[in-house]
Amino acid sequence: MVQMKLVSIACLLAGMAFQSAETKTMTKMDVRLMGPGIRPGSNAALPKLIYRAGTKYARMEEAPEARQRI
Repeated sequence: MVQMKLVSIACLLAGMAFQSAETKTMTKMDVRLMGPGIRPGSNAALPKLIYRAGTKYARMEEAPEARQRI
């Protein structure tokens, strides 16, 4: 639950950083959470890709979670 909040905050901050100008380019960010409460090798510790296009569109991709088949 804490990891999802951190990802949401990271997405919000990334969106705020790129909202200054309407562009026709796409930005790709590779985000990885690290900290004492995040176990290495867990789904929360795997990298997430965030794509931003202008000020309206965003997409986030996560690695599949094999244990829960998500």
